Amino acid sequence: REWWSSELMPVIFLLSAMVSGIAVLILLYTFVSAVRRERIDGACMAGLVKAMWAFLMLAATMELLELVNIIYKEEEGIEAIWQLMQGPLSLSLPILQLGIGSLIPFVILTLMVAFKTSGKPLVAGACISALLIMVAVLSMRYNVVIGGQILSKSLAGLVYPQIPLFGRESIVSAAVLFACPFVVLWFLTWLLPPWEPAEPLPEGSPRKIPEASAAGGTYLQVAE
Repeated sequence: REWWSSELMPVIFLLSAMVSGIAVLILLYTFVSAVRRERIDGACMAGLVKAMWAFLMLAATMELLELVNIIYKEEEGIEAIWQLMQGPLSLSLPILQLGIGSLIPFVILTLMVAFKTSGKPLVAGACISALLIMVAVLSMRYNVVIGGQILSKSLAGLVYPQIPLFGRESIVSAAVLFACPFVVLWFLTWLLPPWEPAEPLPEGSPRKIPEASAAGGTYLQVAE
């Protein structure tokens, strides 16, 4: 399979895993902070944004190099890949993976890094970019795995596989595997809490959550 046997595919998978890992970390950090009504550290969020921005540039560059490499070599199977891009993957590849999932978050992250965004705009921009990047990574996996199965082994045309609801390679199995890391993470955070215990407040006293810190951190506004 020309798409699967690319020399850059292992590097692309590793880089995209780093990008998606940082994106999930940003979303989980924001969600857990909102649930626990804890302060979001501005310096920590800014560092995550810069890391996600850097790995996104590397991953997008490698994906474009892979596409250019396949086109340049003009090996057997390139016509079948073009059929994929113009047919079954016409939405997931150019629009979801490259456009919505890569270009838009790249622009948002570049502006945030260039203008040193802080406070609530930093958290909002980071979460929006993280969500879009997750769309791109999911589309990339779909394009490679499902797209590779759509290509017939003889390269004579396209074959459309049927994904069952139950079974070994079914939607239910994928959903269970997708939920497993979150269950493990919940258990580990319960067993080894990554945050310091909050100081007890006098009974009946209101809890004040400031708007922002002098260091540029932001706080979630949640009513007690």
